[in-house]
Amino acid sequence: MSDMKRLLFALTITLPYAEMKTSIDHLTDLLQTAKATPQYKSGKVTGYKISQIKKGGLFDHMKLKDGDVITKLDGKSAYDPATLLQSVMLIERHEKKTFDLEYTRGGKTSKVHYIIK
Repeated sequence: MSDMKRLLFALTITLPYAEMKTSIDHLTDLLQTAKATPQYKSGKVTGYKISQIKKGGLFDHMKLKDGDVITKLDGKSAYDPATLLQSVMLIERHEKKTFDLEYTRGGKTSKVHYIIK
């Protein structure tokens, strides 16, 4: 990763492809590892607040914490279902080997770069 990109992200995390694939293949199980609640501002969804993260689950491995609000995925609004679905499909086919996530925690915005191996 270039020095410039490294400066933009607070953290880089490697996630095993097998775990990502299993999570996507068993989406119902994945949805039980954390709760995602839409967050609104002026009547529009601005992100998803993550809570009830189960230890050992994918969201835990992604280093997310209860109360984090996911706002962007790869620089695009994370609350757009089409953006999320496209990313999930590319990860499942292992065509997408990295993704970036932006979230707020305690009022502070953070960015994480994930590498899928």
